Amino acid sequence: MQLEEGIRSWQTTRLPDARVVLRANNSMTLLDAVVLGLGIGVLPCGLADRHPLLRRVWPTVAPEMDDLFLVVHQDVQRTGRVRAVIDALEERSARIEKQLLGESSRPA
Repeated sequence: MQLEEGIRSWQTTRLPDARVVLRANNSMTLLDAVVLGLGIGVLPCGLADRHPLLRRVWPTVAPEMDDLFLVVHQDVQRTGRVRAVIDALEERSARIEKQLLGESSRPA
């Protein structure tokens, strides 16, 4: 069995005896739980860095990188409206790249 590297491995490598009190697939739910004091949690940098009550527990641990795919039907991928959305997403992603990588806590 190979363990994941990076921040996602925090429970097995840094806190092997930790008790999980909440599992959620929604970042806002996790944010609320951490702010309310239920424990620590893995949150997106761009979300948690903006919150004044939170701080990084392991600031030197690299964040996990996930690939993001935009699936567009070939019949509409070159239409003006769809192309405008794709271009806007690419531009915004480039503008907030450091924040997404956890290198900057300032919102863009």
